Amino acid sequence: MPAKRRLFVSCIAALALSLLAGGGIAGQSPPGTDSVDGAAPGGPRAGSVTAHGAYLDYGPEGVSRMAEFSRWLGGAELRVGHTYLPGDLWVNIEGSPDFLDSWAEWRRADPDRMFVLNVPMLERNEDRVPDGEVRTLLRAGAAGAYDQHFTRLAERLVELGVPDTVIVLGWEMNGTTYTHRCGPDPTSWKAYWERIVSAMRAVPGQEFRFDFTPSRGRDAVPWTECYPGDDV
Repeated sequence: MPAKRRLFVSCIAALALSLLAGGGIAGQSPPGTDSVDGAAPGGPRAGSVTAHGAYLDYGPEGVSRMAEFSRWLGGAELRVGHTYLPGDLWVNIEGSPDFLDSWAEWRRADPDRMFVLNVPMLERNEDRVPDGEVRTLLRAGAAGAYDQHFTRLAERLVELGVPDTVIVLGWEMNGTTYTHRCGPDPTSWKAYWERIVSAMRAVPGQEFRFDFTPSRGRDAVPWTECYPGDDV
């Protein structure tokens, strides 16, 4: 694997996801189309190279709903599975086997499939933690206090046979909702993001790609202040 890995930037919507199969750029539909990958409603476009799917549910229910969603798309093959790790406790950010098993089984069933996993950077991620405490947590993360949690997650993904998972790390960081937000200390946030990437890439057998996914526009903080760079 090359020493420098280019960070790919895309925005993954909460309800629909469209990624190019060969890269990390969000797929775009041409004018006049309104389906997930640009195909006309009623069936997939012949010869499409776009891997597409949707966020349907957090846990195993998300996998079981894929067949219904495929029928709704006129029989389109869904090659992207997308879910979020719970951000309540570190033990869940580490990736509970009960949570990940069904997703890993779905991914392993077809080598052309892609598994996209949103990973919180801090526990209590939706608890409205105040800025001062967030700043302290980000600085602790940048210093390595939480490395072990992300190492464990990486080990579990490799053990489950999904070492090429796309990791959406610290999504919507430029807003005000999440504890893993960037605003209270952008410098520490960037250092922490880079540290997590390094910890996960240090696990033998991994082939992860990492997705930097800010929320709409500039939001509370310009996403450019949070961007960790191309060579992470």
